Amino acid sequence: AVNYLLYQNIRGGIWQFYAKWHSKFKILPPDIDDTALVCTFLRKRNVPYPDNTETLLLNRNKEGLFYTWFTLHENFTQYTRQYWRLIARELKLPITTFLYWKRANHRRNDIDLVVNANVTSYLGYNEITKPVVKRIKEALLKSKSTITDKWYVNEIVHYYFIARLYDLEIPEMLEIKDLFEQKIKNAIIASKN
Repeated sequence: AVNYLLYQNIRGGIWQFYAKWHSKFKILPPDIDDTALVCTFLRKRNVPYPDNTETLLLNRNKEGLFYTWFTLHENFTQYTRQYWRLIARELKLPITTFLYWKRANHRRNDIDLVVNANVTSYLGYNEITKPVVKRIKEALLKSKSTITDKWYVNEIVHYYFIARLYDLEIPEMLEIKDLFEQKIKNAIIASKN
């Protein structure tokens, strides 16, 4: 698995969903979710990979939340050479890329909370990830049932990824631990019905 994942590295410690030989590999941009999950997996096995922190930080909106896709965003004037090289594939096929985004059910500027939870789990809890934790906490407090996510459609899976944040002992998350546990119990009961 480690060798496969290292081979699938696109550039600078960034990954995407499709394997290099898949027909959609050239069209779908790399994404921060697969990157965070792969890097977490490699780090737990003490496998070195390129430092991707700077690239990850360029893939955020004004509120500090992480975009799902490494693609052109409104902050493109801040991009480094590394970021431009990462998204160059998209610029090489402008018509194909345009049509892809037109037909897809996702958008360039997607921001999903479960994806952001995975990035926080990877980067750790710090000043960079505080806006993510704040938004996740708000969503859990506001939501009568579950938060929504385009990529993880099962509510229990949402909670699995969010639960990994408790390993970081984040004060804001610890404050709502009882509520979070109740949401998990409710999701399990609902899945049995």
